[in-house]
Amino acid sequence: MTLAAVQYLDNRIKDDYDYLKKYKIDLEKNNIGYEQIMYLYARSYFISDSEISSRNKEAYQYYLNQAKKYWLSNGRYMQGMIAVALFRNKETVTATKIVASLKENAINHDELGMYWKENTGGYYWYQAPI
Repeated sequence: MTLAAVQYLDNRIKDDYDYLKKYKIDLEKNNIGYEQIMYLYARSYFISDSEISSRNKEAYQYYLNQAKKYWLSNGRYMQGMIAVALFRNKETVTATKIVASLKENAINHDELGMYWKENTGGYYWYQAPI
């Protein structure tokens, strides 16, 4: 059942990619959103268990490259998810840069622990305080 769910997600990410191509959206610009980042993160759990089909590989690689290129334009929560996804995909150089950036921007407090000043709670799941 899990592998079928992963294949479903692979097909949906291809739909996102096909939409960009169909409407001639500039593929060099930042086209990665929260859903695509969450997909890459979730998909990274199954890299060794489920091969990405050749039909979906181009879309997967596109969004992986988008994550590598535009990680800085996302919030801290998304940056953490991108770092994990990239690390699991053997993209350790960029993943290491993201982790270094997260550490560099973190505030360490004796009573409050480690946190990020600009990260406040919000309405959406990706605005959860970390």
